Amino acid sequence: MEGLPTVLHFGSGGIITSDSSVIIVDLDVRGEREITRLADALKRWLHQQELTADIDTGRRVFTPNANCGTIAVCPRCSNKVSDWVDIANDTLTAWVEYRGEDGVACPHCAHTSRVSEWAWRDGEPWALGELAITFHNPEHSITESFLPRLQKQLDGHELKVIHSHL
Repeated sequence: MEGLPTVLHFGSGGIITSDSSVIIVDLDVRGEREITRLADALKRWLHQQELTADIDTGRRVFTPNANCGTIAVCPRCSNKVSDWVDIANDTLTAWVEYRGEDGVACPHCAHTSRVSEWAWRDGEPWALGELAITFHNPEHSITESFLPRLQKQLDGHELKVIHSHL
């Protein structure tokens, strides 16, 4: 699915105005056919659940917000990496452009970990993905039982939840 990402808006309609959202990123989906199949199935399933969400397809870096923290903690050695974005920039760009894998090496221990495995000083993760669902002002949409049901709709794929605040 090279080219621009696709965002499918559906639900009750109208203009979305929100100051918070929950982004749920599928970390395992690969290939245009699987992405299209799951996005179509999600659209139907969310409509049946009477939920409003955006479905994003296309390679993207998902972050909590535009001004998110840049101090990451290595999942292996637990050292703080204050210049993580500078270190990871080439990796992130290559992944989005289909030229590389999802993995950033720690400058302290040299272990390479997926972007979604790194911890963040502000607590909110980053993730690389090709399929994500965004709920705007989701107070009533996301319940304890929702994520396992959503995961089932996504063929049991690993999910990363990101709480975004404007």
